[in-house]
Amino acid sequence: MVTGPSSTAGACWFLVFPDTDAVAALAARARPCATREIAHPSGRPWLIGRWPDHALTAVACGPARLAVLGQHAVTEEEAEHAACAGSLEAADAYASRWAGSHHLIASLDGRTLVRGTVTGIRSVFAAQVPGTHGAHLVCDRADVLADVAGADLDEARLAVHLLSPGILHPLTTQTVWRGVDVVPGDRRVLLDRDGRLRTSRCWSPPPAELPLAEGARLLRERLADAVAARITGRELVSADLGGVDSTAVVATAGRVTVHAAPAVPPVDTDTDAYVDGRAAPAGAAQRTQQTDAVPDGSADQSAHPRDEFPQPGHGEAGVEAGACLPAFADDEPARPPSTTWHRVSS
Repeated sequence: MVTGPSSTAGACWFLVFPDTDAVAALAARARPCATREIAHPSGRPWLIGRWPDHALTAVACGPARLAVLGQHAVTEEEAEHAACAGSLEAADAYASRWAGSHHLIASLDGRTLVRGTVTGIRSVFAAQVPGTHGAHLVCDRADVLADVAGADLDEARLAVHLLSPGILHPLTTQTVWRGVDVVPGDRRVLLDRDGRLRTSRCWSPPPAELPLAEGARLLRERLADAVAARITGRELVSADLGGVDSTAVVATAGRVTVHAAPAVPPVDTDTDAYVDGRAAPAGAAQRTQQTDAVPDGSADQSAHPRDEFPQPGHGEAGVEAGACLPAFADDEPARPPSTTWHRVSS
């Protein structure tokens, strides 16, 4: 079974190295498939990986280093404010207001902080490296980390995952490599100078005390910020428009200066209508109503075969495609080849 960088030559990934010689030599195992590297002030490797330029905002403030990697709209000025906050915890607190889906990595005076997302979409994995007196490596991909750290495959866990994709907690929080652990989404990783690891809580559910109207307003604002962070600078975006949640996302995108192009999957493969001279699926009239979510109401619909549309998660392995998505971004089932999509452009 091929794992690690050898199987992710085109994928986005990053490794975090503590500021110690104990693990610095392991960087040589990651570099062959990496395209990016950022050093600690000491010159030792800090971040090694593969990501597109637009996915990273990295700054230095004296001895401090801070990087934001993923889908975000964080400017260098904002990142510098966080980097200059005076401590890793203060930097994290400042960064917690940033919208999007991203990892935060910060370093100060030999200590390193790594945080993903509370949902687990931006996962964080950690592994202790044998023979390093307790030093750890941190990564956003379990397979890459297992390869570099020399972790063995746990065949029993792998068998469970293969037999039952819908496994339940706590098996869902375990990787298929021995010694490669998942960091809970509500906790951040802190590495000391020697690479020893501890975690601390970085998120707790807010108290249920807001009135419904106030909560709705805040949710709308947070959703708008999250959508804007993903589409800013893009002339055309698309979405799988198939329910209440995606309709809200597309409607929000339509309020930003961007062409929203919802892709509406059919109910079945029967056809009873034609759009732009091509067969459209049954139920298209009902689904067309969903395009009313586009604020200006000037949406034009045309039907296109499935192979003309990128599928969910398409391009996440291609840095050249400009994508930097989580390893399991393609969490929706593939649709049959006969599927016809509808593209609605404003």
